[in-house]
Amino acid sequence: MIWLLWVASFIAMNAHANSIVCPSVINIENVGLSENVVQSADGKWYTGRMAQSYGTQQLWTFVIGGITAPDKQKAITFANLALSTLSYKSGPTIHPSGKYLCVYNNDFGYLSGAVTPPINDLKEIKID
Repeated sequence: MIWLLWVASFIAMNAHANSIVCPSVINIENVGLSENVVQSADGKWYTGRMAQSYGTQQLWTFVIGGITAPDKQKAITFANLALSTLSYKSGPTIHPSGKYLCVYNNDFGYLSGAVTPPINDLKEIKID
């Protein structure tokens, strides 16, 4: 009986995980990036969007970063150039924090990913 309950709970958890779909590249590109940019202690820049559905059933935070730029405006320019070369890499995978992560590539080698449930502030991302 205990085994049956375990199997049922495992199936239920996987059914929930399977209902989470990564945002498509085209939807991320269509929404675009915000002017909200943060700089880490090592001088790298990060930007994204805080809470967008990107055509999925969940709200996501998309982040692109690790950008070397002399100032905020150049960082935004570089992020937008990278966004135009975005491609899906992997996910969704579940992190021990309980958040789901989708990873994307871009031609500039910047970190690119979407996470759900969304974060409230780019500073919540461990960037130092």
